[in-house]
Amino acid sequence: MDHECDTGIPGVGKIPWGSHFCNFYHSEIDLAECAVPFFKAGLDNNEMGFWITSDPLDARDAKRLLGKLQPDLADREASGQITIVNFADWYLSPTGSVTAEALRESLERLTAAQQRGLAGVRMSGNSFWLERKYWSLFGEYEQKLQEVVRTSKIVVLCSYSLHRCSARDRVEILQHHDFAITRGATGWQIARASEASA
Repeated sequence: MDHECDTGIPGVGKIPWGSHFCNFYHSEIDLAECAVPFFKAGLDNNEMGFWITSDPLDARDAKRLLGKLQPDLADREASGQITIVNFADWYLSPTGSVTAEALRESLERLTAAQQRGLAGVRMSGNSFWLERKYWSLFGEYEQKLQEVVRTSKIVVLCSYSLHRCSARDRVEILQHHDFAITRGATGWQIARASEASA
């Protein structure tokens, strides 16, 4: 039982620790209805969370929405159990650009979080802020993230705006993740890289 964590996302449910999956969202509502229950489930299960936000859902909105479900959110933040920050405070170097060094520090923070003695670590980032010129660097980071996460009690959810991804981008992104979820008329749909390339 200890090998799985509950995503909190209806239709996705429990997944193995070490999973690295993504969400293609249409709107702020889709994004919120994926990320908020994901972090709520983590807090319920005594896990540590890192939520790296970007338009269309910034840190203030994320705290407000999660706070509705988690009244003691401010205390959880103060104790360091959950960190909700905008992307610039997590991914960017002091000069305001994405560098390999800044991305390496992100991985180090994630790895160090495991030493805190909580039940596990979950992280989510939204790539809306990511400029095209950083895509290849970020793609390499996603591959390294996959390696770090694979053998750990970490689960990572990456969010991508469908409006900013071409069909080719989606196939490429899916190759760096175990599976992708997209909300359709009947709920969350799950796609895997093996299906996308078929």
